[in-house]
Amino acid sequence: MAAIAKQTLAWAETAPVQNEGTARCSASPEAVWAVLEDQERWPEWFTTLKSVTVTSPTMGVGGTRTVSLPGMTVDEEFIAWEPGRLFAFTGVASKPGMFKELVEQCVIEPLDDGGCQVTWKQSLTPGNRAYAATLRAGRRTLLKSLTAGMTNLARRAEAQSQAG
Repeated sequence: MAAIAKQTLAWAETAPVQNEGTARCSASPEAVWAVLEDQERWPEWFTTLKSVTVTSPTMGVGGTRTVSLPGMTVDEEFIAWEPGRLFAFTGVASKPGMFKELVEQCVIEPLDDGGCQVTWKQSLTPGNRAYAATLRAGRRTLLKSLTAGMTNLARRAEAQSQAG
């Protein structure tokens, strides 16, 4: 695994590469949070993921996990955890070494109708020129997958709200 420099939410706002996907949800922010907290089930709705393995005994800031995607594994550490509103993590290591720096966050914003908007923000510095070129070439696909992930998250939260 190649080390990734830990970063903060403040850094994420000025990162050289930023990607974002958003969806509206009729379920409450708390319902969305309940889906997000069930981390090991994320591949059911964030379909670009192969697996999520929680690697620390507690959730929240300082909690860790390993995420597997096709052709890549990333170790992550949570840097923000505000139930019903925000979570964020920084990458700490990856294989291959695709990132020098990585922060991803999910922002949940309440709407006047009782629902919410969910936004996935990915901020990064590529690990080298080849990875930078790969990221540029695949950006449209990445943006679609982030939006699809947020749409699927919204649908999962809505379905669980109606069932529960």
